[in-house]
Amino acid sequence: MKHSETNAHPQATPASSTPSAATNATRTCAGCHRSLPLTDFYRLGYDRHPDCYCKECRRERSRRQRKASTPSCPPNDHRPARLPLTSIRERDRRIALIIRAKRTAHESILRRRRREAEAAYQEYLRLFRLTSGDTPGHLPASKRKH
Repeated sequence: MKHSETNAHPQATPASSTPSAATNATRTCAGCHRSLPLTDFYRLGYDRHPDCYCKECRRERSRRQRKASTPSCPPNDHRPARLPLTSIRERDRRIALIIRAKRTAHESILRRRRREAEAAYQEYLRLFRLTSGDTPGHLPASKRKH
C-alpha cells in the first residue's frame, strides 16, 4: 500500500478551526457599534473570549478612566512643607531639631542592624539544622555528660 492510499480519508477539521473561518468572524463593538473582525478586539480571561469593546474604544475608555480617577498615592497636602534646618534662625530650636534628627537617624540605623543580625542568625540556624539536625550550642543526647 502506498502512503497516499493510507491517507485517502483525512480527518475532517471543524469549520471553526480553519483560518478562513476565524478571519471572517466579526463582532459588534459596544462602544462604536461597528461590526469589526475579531482581530480588532482584545482577548480576555482564561478562555480568551473577545472583549465587548474594540481595541480603539477600549483604549479611549481606559484613558478617560485614568484621567477621571484619583491618584493611588494622594499628595501629602496635610503636612506642612519642611524647611531645611539651616534656614531656621532661632539657634536653640535649630540645635534641638538637629539633635532630634541625629537621634532618629541613629535609631533607624540600629533597627536596621538588629534586623540584619537577626536575619543572619536565622539563616545560620537554618543551615545548621540542615547539616547536623541539632541546635547550635547543644550537645546531642548521646554526648551529654550525666
